[in-house]
Amino acid sequence: MPIPNLLTKLIVNINRLSYEKQEELYKISEGWLTQTPVQEDQSVAEAKKPDTDTVPEVTVFEERAYERKDVMVPIEFVGGGNLYKEITKDISAGGLFIKTNKQGKFNVGQKVSMVFLINDDKKPFKLSGTIIRIESDGVAVQFRDLSAFECVAIEEELSSMKGNSLS
Repeated sequence: MPIPNLLTKLIVNINRLSYEKQEELYKISEGWLTQTPVQEDQSVAEAKKPDTDTVPEVTVFEERAYERKDVMVPIEFVGGGNLYKEITKDISAGGLFIKTNKQGKFNVGQKVSMVFLINDDKKPFKLSGTIIRIESDGVAVQFRDLSAFECVAIEEELSSMKGNSLS
C-alpha cells in the first residue's frame, strides 16, 4: 500500500477516536519528542530526560495532509437553509474550495451539506463540511465525518485525473 494512502487511513482513523484516546496518543507522542537522543558512546540507561523547566525546540513544518488538485466541477450545497449551485476551485481528501460571489451569506464555522461529482463515470460524493475560511473569491470547506473509504475514494479519483496539483 502506498505511503500516502496508509497515512490517510491513519489520520482519518485517529480523528475517529474519542477525545480521551486522542489526548492519550498526544501525551505518548509528546513523551517521544522530549526524550534526549542517545549518543553513540552512551547507553540507553545513561540517556536522561531533559529538565521539565526547559522546553525542547521543535521545528514544525506546515504541510497539507492531502494533495490538493485544481479541479473545477459543479457543486450543489446547502448552507443556512439555502441551496447554492456553484463551481469548485480545488479539491483534496480533506476539503475543497467553492468559488462563489455570495461570501457574505456564510460564516466561518457554518455547517454545509454538499453533493459533487469528480469523475462522470463514478457516483457523486454526498458529504458534510464546515466553512473554515472565507476569501474574496469563495469559501474553503473542511470535510466532516469522512469515512476512511470516502477519504481514499476521493484521493484515488483525484490521482487518476489529469490536472494541476496545488499541494
